[in-house]
Amino acid sequence: MTETKLTKRLQCIIVRGDIQIWVEKDRADVLRQRLNQPNCPQFIEYEERMINRADIVGVYEAVDLEEQTRRRNGNWKCKEGNWHDRGEKCECASREVIEQNKKIAERVAKCTKCKGTGWISTKDNTSAKCSCITDPI
Repeated sequence: MTETKLTKRLQCIIVRGDIQIWVEKDRADVLRQRLNQPNCPQFIEYEERMINRADIVGVYEAVDLEEQTRRRNGNWKCKEGNWHDRGEKCECASREVIEQNKKIAERVAKCTKCKGTGWISTKDNTSAKCSCITDPI
């Protein structure tokens, strides 16, 4: 699945009728300030548009709408925070397991007993895991 990262700090003003007005955060803050004024008029001229303030659904972060779009398209987010397609089974390793594997790999690389392979020869001419893998972290 392809991930698209949002580079600008964009926010979306959603108006009734599912109209989306995308602006940079500082410009959205201007609208917030105007709406919070006690004498805010019913109709606001904003970004060359005349908007009825009662029609404003909200101002949202781009990531909120991206997640909503993904869910509408059938994607789901696993407990590790990764997105998956509908019906796809999550096989994501937990962050703890990933960190543990990194530490083991570092120990194996530095091990002089197994010379970085993770395996040692036994007396009966078989192989066994080296203690650099089996010892607790």
